[in-house]
Amino acid sequence: MVAIYEPLIILETTTHMPEVALQHFKRGNSLHIKGEYEKALQEYEAAIKAAPDSSEAHTNLGVIQERLGHHKLALKSFDKAVAFHSDSTEVHYNRGIVLASLKRYDDAYRAFDKALEIQPQNDKARENRKKVLELILKRLAKKGVISWVPNGKPKGYDGPITITPGPPISSYVIENRR
Repeated sequence: MVAIYEPLIILETTTHMPEVALQHFKRGNSLHIKGEYEKALQEYEAAIKAAPDSSEAHTNLGVIQERLGHHKLALKSFDKAVAFHSDSTEVHYNRGIVLASLKRYDDAYRAFDKALEIQPQNDKARENRKKVLELILKRLAKKGVISWVPNGKPKGYDGPITITPGPPISSYVIENRR
């Protein structure tokens, strides 16, 4: 299995939050850093109750849910965060992490790609996108669509790899552009 980087929490909020929500958010971060995930989860939920449109609180709740193994709940939290703040690198990056955990590699690739579109210098998103591409290629090789070798390219193929977004992974097209 290709290791994917850990999700990222948001330490500072950039949007206005009511004071009570901000206090819960900060306590959640402190507990999260200490590894007290269940307590942090409660604090982020309280922050969301006080500020339901806080992208940061939804993002950090999703990170905690992912760490606790609740991947589907985490994805819902990240989807809510995207709805409130669609140009957040952290949200798209974290969506990619949880989508990869759910083995939805094509969607994970797109999420990391979106994170890189917003912040091109994000090395972790770039590396995770590469790792997800490797998983996509392995899956295609297993299905007999391509012959894959560990260097990340199909056997006998020396051109660039282009992933054409579209339907699920089985419909991806790998083109040889010589």
